[in-house]
Amino acid sequence: EPESEPKLEPQLKLKENIKIISKDITAGAVEYGNQEINRFLDLIKNSFHLQVLDDTIQTNRRYCYLALKKFSAPHLESIIAVAAQDEFWKTKITSFKDLYYKGVKIASKIKELPVITKIS
Repeated sequence: EPESEPKLEPQLKLKENIKIISKDITAGAVEYGNQEINRFLDLIKNSFHLQVLDDTIQTNRRYCYLALKKFSAPHLESIIAVAAQDEFWKTKITSFKDLYYKGVKIASKIKELPVITKIS
């Protein structure tokens, strides 16, 4: 019987050293990558009411980076805003690849919009 006691003792020590890890994945959520690209990915999803963009995350991030280089950040914001409001374009843009290749056509819509000036 004294031989059975040492076998139980290591098992008790093991239970004392076990850490309980939460399965809540939102508790320690960390955003990686370029914050500006993350912001534009969220902007395009929210503007076009999309839960998921077409193509892979990597492809969307790459084309977002290229779109930021092709257009400036403020200009890209206005392109997204105009495309989201336009009856034709709001169903055509489903990824940053679409926005990158069709951005110049959408930007031409900005020039067609009437400029409202305040007359005082």
